[in-house]
Amino acid sequence: SSRNAGFESMAEVDWMKLFQKDARRRLSTFVNYSFIHAVYTDTQPAYTGKKVEYVPAHIFRMGATFDTGSFGITCQYSYTSDQFSDASNALSSPSGIYGLVPAYSVIHLSASYEWKRNGVVAGCNNLPDAKYFTRRAEAYPGPGIIPADPRNVYITLQVKL
Repeated sequence: SSRNAGFESMAEVDWMKLFQKDARRRLSTFVNYSFIHAVYTDTQPAYTGKKVEYVPAHIFRMGATFDTGSFGITCQYSYTSDQFSDASNALSSPSGIYGLVPAYSVIHLSASYEWKRNGVVAGCNNLPDAKYFTRRAEAYPGPGIIPADPRNVYITLQVKL
C-alpha cells in the first residue's frame, strides 16, 4: 500500500490577447508545476515510510510560443527531480539495476512555417545535449541505466494535395 498526495498547477497567458483582444498574433507563456509525496504505508517494515519508486517529488515545465498564423516557434524547458528506482530507496547497487535516478533538465525547440499549401516543421529535442537517464533496466538492454536520447533534430516537409 502507498499514499500519494500532492498538487499540480498550471497557468498560461497570451500576452497579445491580454492587451489587444483581436490580436492576430499570439505570444503566450506557460508554467506547470507538480509536487507529489508518495510513500509506502502498511507494508513490509523495511519499506514503510520509504518513497515510492519512479515518483519524482517535483516536475516543473515552462515555455513560450510565438505564432503569427503562418509562422510559429515554441521553446520548452522541463525539470524533473531525482527519484528512486526501487522500494528500498537504495542510492546505488553494484549491478546498476537499483539506485537513485538523478534530477535532470531538458530544453526542446520547434518551429513551423506554412505558405499556401506547403509547410515545414523543424525542431530540436534536447537542445543542450544533456546527458541524463530516466529509468534503470533489470534485463534487456541492461542491466543498468537506460540513457535518454541525445540531441536530435527533425524536419518535416508538408505538401497538401
